Parts: sequence; C-alpha cells; structure tokens
Amino acid sequence: MIHFYHGLFGSKEDWDEIIDPSQPCLKHDLYREPISQLLSLKTTSDDILVGYSMGGRIALEIAFRNSFQLKKIVLISTHPGLEPHEIPERRVFEAKTLDKMKSLSVEQFEDYWNLLPLFKSSKLQSNLDTVLLEKSAILFEHFKLSEYSRPPNHLKEHRSKIIWITGSEDEKYRSIVRDRIQPLGVKTFETPTDHRALRDPKKIRSILLSEGIL
Repeated sequence: MIHFYHGLFGSKEDWDEIIDPSQPCLKHDLYREPISQLLSLKTTSDDILVGYSMGGRIALEIAFRNSFQLKKIVLISTHPGLEPHEIPERRVFEAKTLDKMKSLSVEQFEDYWNLLPLFKSSKLQSNLDTVLLEKSAILFEHFKLSEYSRPPNHLKEHRSKIIWITGSEDEKYRSIVRDRIQPLGVKTFETPTDHRALRDPKKIRSILLSEGIL
C-alpha cells in the first residue's frame, strides 16, 4: 500500500494531480486522523510512504518507529533532522510561530508566514480559515522539528529505501540535502520550484513513475 501525507495547511487532495484515480493508495488527512493513529501505523515490506514537508517528517518518524520495515519512502521538501547544536534556535522559532498561530488573525498570520525566508518566493495558496489555522497549530505543536529530529547519519543504513526530492530554487533545503543527504548515498531529485514542490505535480509524478512508486 502507498501512504501519502500532505503538508501543513495542505489537504489530501494535494496528491490528486499526481496519482491516477485508480491508484490503490491511502491519502491521509492529517487534520482528521488522530495523531496517535497516524504514528501507530505498522508497515510491511510492501508499504511505500510518500510525504511532503511536515507530512514527510511524519512519514520519516513512522519509518523509524518501524525500523524501516517498508519498501520505499519518498520525502519531498522534508527536513532530514536537526543537529544537536541547531535545536535551541529552532525551539525559539517554533515558540514564536506557535504564538502567532494562536494569536493572529488568518490574514495577519498569512502575512507573517509568507515573509519567512523559506516561502518568500511564493505565496501561501490555501483555503486557510480560522478553523484550519487552529487545527494547524495543534499539528505544528505536536510535530515540532526540534522534537522529531535524529541526525541525518541515522539514515545511512536505510539509504537504498529512501528517495529525496527538493525544489531547485529552495536554497535552504537544497543545501541541506547536498551537504547531509547526498553524502549518505541517498537518491535525490529536484523539481523546478521553491520549497512548495507540489506546485509542479507533473514533475513529481514523473519522478515517482521513473522510480516505480506509481
């Protein structure tokens, strides 16, 4: 079974232009499924996990919890995990962002989010409303990168099962993948986008087809 995990502020429909309607798969709704249920998935050697951004972080955590007992994992615009010295600064950012998610209006938060260096080249395009922002705050608080981080070298022994996709215009994540992921022998690809790689569904689909995922 192929499991798809969307990103923060996204939806399971984000995969619709990538997957054939007849494709047997499970598109997880991160806002409807209990967090405990998401993380308790027991994978088998036939399972494939595909995650975008925070969804990739969730997929990676599931893979670790199952000792990488799976066929493949595809991580799109996903952070591989912080080094110990990076965690304090990340915690400051997470606390600041969580406070804004809980205190600002939707419009004010969108302005804040779109000015972050990671997203400055493309605006947030979503059906963000008060309810979705509240649910996103819960998701963001639970899946903090500072709490779900293992140094990338933990991935080396599983490199044959991992595919990593980043946007060619995503300078931050592209650099991270070049410096921390490629040296491990992990297969990597790029899309002609910034961090929001799902905005080029044809390229994502092409990569997944070429790698036998779809």
